[in-house]
Formats: sequence, structure tokens, C-alpha cells
Amino acid sequence: MNSNINTILKATEYGIINDKIEANLNFTPQLIINDNTQGLKVLNQLNEELNTCSEFYFSVAFITYSGINILLEKLKELEENNIPGKIITSNYLTFSDPKALERLKDFKNIDIRIYEKEPFHIKGYLFNHKDYLSIFVGSSNLTQQALLSNKEWNLKLSGIEDGSLLKEINNEFKELWKDAAPLTPSWLEEYRKKYNEVKKLRKNITSFDIKTTTLEPNLMQRKAVKALSEIREQGKDKAILISATGTGKTYLSAFDVKAFNPQKLLFLAHREQLLVQAEESFKTVLGAEINTGFLSGKKKNYNCDYLFATMTMMAKKEVYSLFGTKEFDYIIIDEAHRSGSESYQNIINYFKPKFLFGMTATPKRGDDKDVLSYFDHNIALKINLQDAMESNLLCPFHYFGISEITIDGKLIDDNTDINKLSCDERVKNIIEKINFYGYSGERVKGLIFCSRNKEAKELSDKFNQIGYKTIALSGANSQEEREIAIARLEEDLRSETSLDYIFTVDIFNEGVDIPSVNQIIMLRPTQSAVIFIQQLGRGLRKWEDKEFVVVLDFIGNYENNYYIPMALSSDKSFNREVIRKTVSDGSAFLPGCSTIEFDKIAKHQIYQAIDNSKLGGIRNIKEAYKDLKLELAHIPTFKEFVRSANISLDIVIDKFDSYYNLVKDCEKELSPYILSENELFALNFITKKIGKGKHFQSIELLESLTNFENDKVAQSKIKYETKSIKTAYKILAHEYNTIPKSPKSYKQHQACILAEKSENYITPSQNLKMYLQNPTFKKCVEEIIEYAKDQYKEKYINRYKKTNLSLFKQYSYEEVCKALNWERDQSSVMNGYMYDKKTNTLPVFINYEKEEEAINYQDHFVSNNKLIAISKKSRKIGCKDWQYIYKSKERNTKIYLFVRKNKATTNSKDFYFLGEIHPIGEAEEIIIDNTPAFEIKYQLETPVREDIYEYFTIAE
Repeated sequence: MNSNINTILKATEYGIINDKIEANLNFTPQLIINDNTQGLKVLNQLNEELNTCSEFYFSVAFITYSGINILLEKLKELEENNIPGKIITSNYLTFSDPKALERLKDFKNIDIRIYEKEPFHIKGYLFNHKDYLSIFVGSSNLTQQALLSNKEWNLKLSGIEDGSLLKEINNEFKELWKDAAPLTPSWLEEYRKKYNEVKKLRKNITSFDIKTTTLEPNLMQRKAVKALSEIREQGKDKAILISATGTGKTYLSAFDVKAFNPQKLLFLAHREQLLVQAEESFKTVLGAEINTGFLSGKKKNYNCDYLFATMTMMAKKEVYSLFGTKEFDYIIIDEAHRSGSESYQNIINYFKPKFLFGMTATPKRGDDKDVLSYFDHNIALKINLQDAMESNLLCPFHYFGISEITIDGKLIDDNTDINKLSCDERVKNIIEKINFYGYSGERVKGLIFCSRNKEAKELSDKFNQIGYKTIALSGANSQEEREIAIARLEEDLRSETSLDYIFTVDIFNEGVDIPSVNQIIMLRPTQSAVIFIQQLGRGLRKWEDKEFVVVLDFIGNYENNYYIPMALSSDKSFNREVIRKTVSDGSAFLPGCSTIEFDKIAKHQIYQAIDNSKLGGIRNIKEAYKDLKLELAHIPTFKEFVRSANISLDIVIDKFDSYYNLVKDCEKELSPYILSENELFALNFITKKIGKGKHFQSIELLESLTNFENDKVAQSKIKYETKSIKTAYKILAHEYNTIPKSPKSYKQHQACILAEKSENYITPSQNLKMYLQNPTFKKCVEEIIEYAKDQYKEKYINRYKKTNLSLFKQYSYEEVCKALNWERDQSSVMNGYMYDKKTNTLPVFINYEKEEEAINYQDHFVSNNKLIAISKKSRKIGCKDWQYIYKSKERNTKIYLFVRKNKATTNSKDFYFLGEIHPIGEAEEIIIDNTPAFEIKYQLETPVREDIYEYFTIAE
């Protein structure tokens, strides 16, 4: 009998009859949709099925190249693992892309056929997992929009092949397969001709529609223009826009100029090509009849209403002094992060416009100059990569993180010899990958970023020897040479003069606009998230013949690899869990049709970099504080820091104990916001013990104690009765931890006694009553309580069964003891597992990666719902430990599983909570270091979440 039958029956009951029962969610009937705010994408569900199937069958009406491109990494894995697949599609409406069909035909494990008998509108996916089947039936074709962003409904069902529904679907597929014709080169050639004719016709219709449409501002532009108008209404005459590359900043400035209607305008940029593009944008918005002119090395038009000037020309005293200080009503500074330079300062200090407007993708400079101050800290709008994608302002990107080659047995790293970076083996690997992952459009137009100019030149030469048309550019090339190369890259058709690739190091990081670029190749370590986004941004401008841009990032053993997921997710919290989730499952949370995919080796490298990095280091915290202070032009309040800082407050708590301590460390003068020594002890204690929101009863109790004197409701709440309240009391009465013996530590301990017990009621201690008389202390405590409540609601409100734990969240030893309502913190004696008699609970703690000497007997997952664990040493079958575990069912002992990567990872001491587990089968005696132990097989009630499972097992 199939072992999955009862599981599937229970899961089906859960899905369509009663969602209150416990069931394996992998088998429940599900609605498969696209909603990145919930981390839901049809693509991710498709990939999950492909990860575990033994064969697959697709029957879809339409297939586009974009739909295949986002599946390439998975299709390659399936081919390498000899997983066969059959795909039926059609020529219906001549919609399927011949390039996509040809690409599928290249996979040796995939058989593809074309159904032509009658209109074909099926969208079905069938996966055989040997002992069960899964199907998706609904609305999604194999297109990037259907798999990633469209409103779609697909029903997922699981069952056994003997079920009548699955038999029907199987038989229907077989009938369609018999009626469909194999995809042959001759059929493909004829279809390609017809497809190109239809494509040309559709393009002509679209072009006509565009020409008859008036240009309207997009959502971001409307918001910014409104914000700029409000800034001016407040009597302010300066503002800056911080917006990701490719979001239409120049058009935005034109729309605002239209609203402002200046008599004379000055537009400043550092390159003439940008001025030409800006003038075109302004004429599109304001009309071709506006009186424009240029002031650059080649052109000198002084008498015009709208002057577009290079900074180098206008910064000359003999040039800017030709104009009156109030000559221009409106001045725009493009790439405003450069405005701290002496040349820009000469211009800014000379002219007195009615309005000064700066635009930049990032205001940060390497010299720490306060760029925002030049615009009086008036930020009209901030648009990061994620925001721009949400608003559909950018071309979708398909990012592939690919492992670098090994040279002399070592993966390329930060110290690899420059001569080895252009070796034939590396060149061959790069070319194989750029051919495999492809591009969108008629021909490739790529930028390749290298680590050094010598590497760029040598790689360019080797590409040219193979037959590519490339050039290497550096700071030594003139502006004219660069612009000629860009024009050659942008040619529509491949010709004698066209270029396939431009190799460079960093001269294209900013200030260059090449909209038709359809491939970005990164052959260098990522030194910062800012530089990564700058280089990625070179391909994100929309272009009529570009449906997506392919980004290939060759990842070596680089120290700063963790910057990659940080940049891709636009998350700057420095939270390791968030960064790891981007590596494992980033596409699910990206807006629109962009995707993130890493191969297995690259993932492993990034996970290691995340674990080993000093992400939450004091330097990063202080930098985030300083950046926010510069932006706000004052010391950030607690709420401002939580809302706007580029780092999580949880990390501040880990390093500084409290936000107050961080401010105190960064500021010389805090008066009148001073806390006494004991008040600071207490505030740090409160922040550390409750600030992260994991133990809600402590938060509630502290809130009641804080409001005790003025709140009769609060007074009536605090009865010393439930286990959780008793635990919360012990925490706030400072009875939960061992009392320290050293005089200094004892003094701190006594200062942190915040609760007392009178008969059966809990009241605030004399300490707390006294501290609350200080308004600064009271405000700090109220703020941390509010923050802790918000954290609880956001992360921990969904409790597991009847515990105070949340599934797949991270906890320290002490936090586990509190959550299970143990009498005291047992962190100091916790080793592997521990039984608590009063609560009848047994938490099991696993360090997944052991030291080298313990490798032969290592706890490990057999699958995502089975684990093999090892008992403590000197334990035999039948001993007390064995009884706690193997008699847990009859004694109703709850065994809970907690896993972390390893105890040596200094930055990640907490364990993932993975739910309740049960021993299965019989224990097996083993010998470790000549002492007895036994092996336990555990069944997990809930399968480990995919990204966490991958994080633990990727090195296996």
C-alpha cells in the first residue's frame, strides 16, 4: 500500500473540508497565484515540483523566450540529473516564440511536440514523484508574465496514479501527445518566417498607438512633481530627488519645469551625451518649439531660454561670470552626488536661482561630504530598486549567480593572480555561460565589468580572437572614444562596425545611458551594494526590443559576496535571515517579472560569506546612524531610526544593548536627555530582554507595570497565576538568571529588579517607580515596548500549537527556556538536549556542521521531514535519555527541534525552531571515541521550510 495515501487524504480534507486539522501542507490542494507581497509566485511553485519529480509533462498554449529564460537554471539541473520531460505546445495565434522552442529542443532530456489540429488553449503541468503525482491546472502559460506577475489562478492537486482524476489527465495528455507532431528543424524554420511577419505587424500597430498617445508622467514622476510643488509652497528653494537608475529622473525634471514655468533654465551634467538626451526629453514634454542651447566643449550657445551645459565648461570662472547670478530661475544638477566637488560648488555658490533641483541615484560620496546639505536636506522623494520595480519603471532583469572556475584546485578569489583571470579556461567558461543564458532581442549588446583594466583588455582580445566584436575601455579613453564605442554597441544589426560587448572596470558605473543593453556580465567581486546596483542599472532602462536583461554574475570565493543579495533585495537591514532568504527564494518577493537564481556552488559561497561577515558590526551600525542623521539634519529619534535607518534595530540591540547607548556613543552632547547609571542599566536590560518581541507576556507585563499608577485596568490584570505570567514576572524581577557574584555585576543586577510580588499580585518595584519619574527613561521604555509589540505582531504572533514559539523563527538557549516556561535559564548547562520535568518538555538542539573530529557521527537531515540525531556520549539504549525520547508518546513528552548551522559561527548563535518531532523505528547503538551512544531517527511533524533546509544541507 502506498505510504502517502493517508497523508494525501488528510491534506485533502484540510484543503477542502476543515482547515483546523493538522496536515502536511506539501500535499494540500492549493491556489497557485502571483503575489510578491506574500512571497507567492507560480514560478517558485513550479520549481519546487521540478526539484523533486522523477519526470514532468507540460501542456501549454503559449511559450515565450522570457518564460524559458527564467527556467534555464532548473532545466539544466534536470538535464544533468537525467529527469525526462515532455512538452506539448501549439502554433495557436502564432504567439509562441520560435527562439524559445529552439532553446527547449537543445535539452537532451526534453521531448517537445506541436499540436496543430485545432485551437489549443490548455495550461496544465503534471509531475511524477514516483509514489505520488502533482498537477497544476489553470491559467498560466510558459511566459515570464504568467509565471511571475500576471493575475493567475492555478489549482494544485496531489494524488495517487490510481485516482480517476489523475488517470483522466494522464490519458488526455497521452492522446494529445499522439496527435501532436514532433518539433523538426524544417517546421521551426517555416514557423519562424510566419512568426516574424506577425511580430512585425504587431510592432507597427503598437508604434501607431504610441505616436497617437500624449506622454504622461508615470506614478513616480507624479509623486515627485507633487512633492516638489509642496516644498516650494513651504517657501523652500532647494530639493533633491534620490531615485534608482532608469526611473525617468530627466523626464521628471521636465514635468516639474513645465509646472514651474521658468523664464530661463540651466541643466547641468558632466557629459555632453547626457545633455543631448536631456534636451530631447525636455522637447518631448515641453514641445519642440522651446528655445534650447548647449554649452560644452564643442557648442557654445549663450543666448537661449533653456541652457544644457557640461559642468566642466560652466565651472570655469570666465564662463559662469558671463551670466548674472540670478540669470536662471531654475537650475537642475544631474548626478547631484557630484555636487560636493569644487567645480560644482563654484557653480552652486555663484548662482541664486528661484529653485535648485538635484537628481541622483545615491547621495553617498566616498569623501563623506554632506551632499544633502547643498539642497537643505529637502528630499522630494526616495525611490530604490524595489520601489522602481513595483511601479514598473524598469526593464525586468533575470539575474543568474554562477560559480567561477577553479584554477589550480582553488576557486577564483580576491587574491587570484591577474594573469590567471584571462586564462583560456576562464574565457571558455564565460562564453559557454553567455551562450547558455542568452539575451532578449535580435543580437547581443553587452557590458562586461572586470576587476582590473589589464584583465578587461586581455579578455577583450581573447573574445575578438574567437569571433566576437568587443572593445576594452578605461579612464585612459577620451570621452569621444567612449561615445563612439557606445554608438557601435547600440547598432540595431550586427555589422562591420557594430560591437557585441564593451569590457570595462568602473567608468560605466554611472553617468552613461545605453538603453538597448540586454546583457550585463560581472567578472569581479562585489565591493559594495551601491556599486552593484550602479552596474546592474546599466541594463535596466526599458527599450522597445528588450523584454528583459540577462545579468550573469560569476561568483568566486569573495569575502564580500553577501553584498549581492543585499543589493538585489534592496534590503539594508543587515539581517542575515533576510539576506539568506534572498539567496534561496529571492524571486518570490521581487515585484514584476525580475528573477534571482544562483547555482548550487555560488549559493554555498554566499551563505559562507553571510555567516562569516561582520554584517552587524559596530562600523555598519554607526554608518547607518550617521547616514540617517545627515539625511534628517538632526539626531534621529528612536522612531525615526526604526522607520528609516539602513539597519535593523535588533542588530543595534545585539551590539549596543539599547538605542540610547548608540546615540550616547555617537554624540558628544546629550543633555538634557541624560539617564542615571542605574536607569541606563535598567533600560539596557529591558531592551535586551523584551526588545525583539519574542516573549509577549513580558512585554504585556512591563507595559502594565509602566502604567500601573494611573491605570486601574492595568492593576487588575497582573495576577500571578498562569505559567507564562510567572515566567514574565521572573524575567522582570530579575529572578530568571543566576545572580552574579562580582560586585559590579551584582550592582547592575539589583538595579534591574523591575517587578515585585505581593501575595498573588505583581506590582512595579521601587526601582521602576523611581526610574519612571525621569521623563527620558519613561519615553525610552514606552518606545521599546511599542517596538517590541510591533515585532511580535510582525514576526511571532503565529504561535506553534500551544507554545510561545513561532515556527521557523530563531531563538537563543535562554529564549527557548522562557518560551517553554522553565523555572530558570539553563543556557550554561544546555548541551544537545535537556529534559524539563515540570513542563514535560525536551528541546533538542542541533549544531548541523560539526567540528572535523565529530564528522563520522553527525546529526543530519535525511529529507526535509526526517532527521538522524546522535545522543550524548556515555548513553546506552534503556538509559534515562533513551526513555525520555522513546517513551515520549506514552508520557506525553513534547520534543521540540532547534537547529543552527554551527556553534563556531560567531554572528549566528540562535537556532531555528523547526517544530515538534517524534522518534521512529528503533535506536541504534554506536561507539564515539570509545564511548557508547545511540542514533535516533526523528520524524518532523512539519517539513522544514525549503530555504532553511537548503541553507543547512547545501554543502552535502
